Amino acid sequence: MKEILLYFSLKSKGDQYQIYKNIKNGTSVSLQEVSEFQKKLIENNINYKTILDDDYPKELYQVNDCMFLFYYKGNYDLINQKYKFYIVNELWEAYNWEIINKNINTLVNEVVLVTNNYKKTESQFVDFFRNKGGCIIHLAKEGLDSYNYDKINLEKELVISQYPLQTHPEIKYFKQANFIASALSNCLLSLSIKKESKSNNLITSFLNLGKDVFCFPGREINDGNNQLIDSGANLILSISKVINI
Repeated sequence: MKEILLYFSLKSKGDQYQIYKNIKNGTSVSLQEVSEFQKKLIENNINYKTILDDDYPKELYQVNDCMFLFYYKGNYDLINQKYKFYIVNELWEAYNWEIINKNINTLVNEVVLVTNNYKKTESQFVDFFRNKGGCIIHLAKEGLDSYNYDKINLEKELVISQYPLQTHPEIKYFKQANFIASALSNCLLSLSIKKESKSNNLITSFLNLGKDVFCFPGREINDGNNQLIDSGANLILSISKVINI
């Protein structure tokens, strides 16, 4: 059955609904193509998990069009860590640095960072977190054969994707990545966020799953974090409120 899921993932380019339809309709499977695809995965040091595996992350059952299969490269043990936070920091002023410096050691020691690694809003904090020795789960919007691993330490990081080899990014994949991120993470933690941030779509994904959003207070009244708090997000002054240590 796992080979069947792998075949349908390949043929549908990771479209979970199409995988479901193929299963329901009893679409025929080419075992030769499955074997050839498995060889390519091995050549690229890429593994995969299916919904039938015992160590498939239960959090992903919450995703719309439940993921029948995903590909991964790196340290899979990170999936099972107790604390997996999606952390956002978009401002790098002195006030925000004070918040970061007070909490970064606890975050690095206790939390796995989940990220889409968006260039304009997340990549700087991802680099900072990595340089501090933190563990990271990346969500790819493409096949893992074309992902950029230049900065990634696969012993302390994990890259996952629902898309097979030779799949290129599309706009709709970014929205789906937000759903996966919100399901996989315990919560979203905003150290700082810009007013009218593009992260608002991501935050909506967390709220739709009933996940908590935690915010440190912003410096200005109309700061993005303060707007989130005013809208019902949880105000925190220390990361200890979120982590039981």
